Amino acid sequence: MPGFVATIVLFTGGGIAVAVAEDRAGGFTGRLLSLPVPRLSIVAGRAAADFTTNAWSILVTAAFGFLFGFRLGGSIADGLAAFGLCLAYGLVFTVVFMVLGLIAPNGQAAQGMSMIAFVFAFISSTYVPADTMPGWLQPFAKYQPITPMVDAVRSLIAGSSNEVGLALAWSALLLVIFTPLAVLRYRRA
Repeated sequence: MPGFVATIVLFTGGGIAVAVAEDRAGGFTGRLLSLPVPRLSIVAGRAAADFTTNAWSILVTAAFGFLFGFRLGGSIADGLAAFGLCLAYGLVFTVVFMVLGLIAPNGQAAQGMSMIAFVFAFISSTYVPADTMPGWLQPFAKYQPITPMVDAVRSLIAGSSNEVGLALAWSALLLVIFTPLAVLRYRRA
């Protein structure tokens, strides 16, 4: 189930990148930039709107998982913590995909650029354990941002909190890197 949630966040993220690129190409971003508002508020507003879409996607995916037989191994509190971590993951990748959309010259390019996220999903523990991958690929698979997130959600669902610290550290690092990049890209748009 955590693998499916990771994938749905990445699918939704591709749409975010396309929408941001189309907003810029269509002049909507230019109209926003003409207003006397801080660029961070534009990033925050866009992130909040897309975060809502991500939250619904995560919730619907989880609901279908339970409908088809998925059950928590831990308590309800552990399940809620896992859901909260998925929401954090959705927020982080909303900002990452926003930057991809701001870099891309158009919607098609943004969609193509967002496909790199699927490489990260497939070279992670999302679908198979990283230990089963070729030896040269294991270090990358274990320490890129998607593996700790999926592993942390799995451990929370099972009633443990292993891996959560690394997932939160990746989330914080990605936000610290990509939020200023988004603000900077909006300034240059």
